[in-house]
Order: sequence, then C-alpha cells, then structure tokens
Amino acid sequence: MPDDADLIRRAVLRDRSAAGEIYDRFAPLVRAIAREATSHPHEVDELVQEIFLRVLSRLSQVRQPEALAGWIVQVSRSQVADFERLRGRRRLRESPLSEDPVESQPVELADTRAQVRSAIAQLDDNERLAVHLYYLCDQPAEVARQALGLSPSGFYKLIERARARLRRLLSVSVGSNSHE
Repeated sequence: MPDDADLIRRAVLRDRSAAGEIYDRFAPLVRAIAREATSHPHEVDELVQEIFLRVLSRLSQVRQPEALAGWIVQVSRSQVADFERLRGRRRLRESPLSEDPVESQPVELADTRAQVRSAIAQLDDNERLAVHLYYLCDQPAEVARQALGLSPSGFYKLIERARARLRRLLSVSVGSNSHE
C-alpha cells in the first residue's frame, strides 16, 4: 500500500490511479463528515464530490504528507461550512415544494438510527470525528489519531470519553422513549 506522500506526489502529476486511491482511502471519512451536514443521500453525494474536487485540486498545497488525513478533514469541514451557509441562504429564498419522502425502513430501525445520529451529533467536534474515523469509517487508530493530531494515549482517552458520553446520551434517549 503506497504511503500518503507517494500518492500525493503521483496525484499532483495527474496520475488517476493515485487520485482514485486517495478517494478510496478517505471517502468513508469524508462521507461521514458530509452526513453531519445533511441526511439526504443526494446532497451527501454532491458534497463528497465537491470536497474531493477541492482536495484533488489542492494536493500540491499539502506541506506534511503524513498528515494528509487531517488536511482532508480540514478541507471537508470547510466545504461543509460553505454548504451549510449556502443551504441557509437558499432556505430563506425558497420554500419546499413537498415534504421529504417517508423512509421505507421499519420505524424501529429508523428511530434507532435517528437516536444514534442525534447522540453522535451532541459530541464535541473531536469526539465526533474520532467516532466517525475509528468506528464508522473503520480507520485504524493510528490514522484516526494522526487526523486529530493526538498522541496515542490522547486518542484513546478521547475515544473512551466519546463512548462514555454516547452511552449516557443513548441510555437517556432509550429511557425517555420507553416512558412514552
């Protein structure tokens, strides 16, 4: 598996396979960050595409190739912020023509997913990103740690704090639903 510096060098030289490998390696992370801004699949896809267009066009600006994951996180967060600003402006100008379509999933599964998404959204930025990287994007602890700029012990403390908060948030969520 080529290292990040080699992939960057080759992608800057317009090697499509290197660009594809960067996409394959980091798309789950970028998709997780995009899902924080919207739950609409077509908007997530559009946002991921915009993020990778920016990432690939600016690879020559990466000064620390070993920190590529962190750099991609920064670009992703910047694009998500732009997306949210534009969406806010659009909402002021436009009203929806129809309500969102009803999901075809069983109600219980949709409720559980919504509760988990809601709990993750309540984590602070670094906790949320650690959960996305390590658990939802299946990245090794080393990649997640580097993306967050943490020491190994700092990363494990952060992930343990995030898990504890999620347990509390989800137990409160489950407890409040059982009384309804």
